[in-house]
Amino acid sequence: MGAGILLSAACYRRLAKLEGSELPRRAAQIFAADAGRIAAIWGSYRAEIEQQFNNKRKALLQFDDLLPQQWPALQQLFAGVRSPEFFVDLFRRVGAGFTLTELRLTEEEFLLAARNARTIRERITVLDFAAHAQVLEAAAQETLSLLTS
Repeated sequence: MGAGILLSAACYRRLAKLEGSELPRRAAQIFAADAGRIAAIWGSYRAEIEQQFNNKRKALLQFDDLLPQQWPALQQLFAGVRSPEFFVDLFRRVGAGFTLTELRLTEEEFLLAARNARTIRERITVLDFAAHAQVLEAAAQETLSLLTS
């Protein structure tokens, strides 16, 4: 749970800094690339994951047109989310374990999950926005450094 909160906060921070003009117009290619990895990553869960991800295909393909139009309002919302460091401090103060060791994850497992978790939900999440805006990888690496420090 802690890793997901940190990853989401890192995504929000990066998204808040982007200008709408920086958003790529590659929704179909991004969707196809992520959908193409499902079988290799999710194995026996493939059919269920493909169904979940395909259920949000229409919405994801609208990102090219809708996100630039709505970006100023979205950017304000994104900027209102607390930083990953805020949550690190909070977890430490309450004694919650959130390092990779405490979560019993390897770096590779965390990165695999961070890059592909968005395929398991049919609703749009911050990971979808981050993947579209091409900041998910940087947010995952930032989160990884927080989880290993």
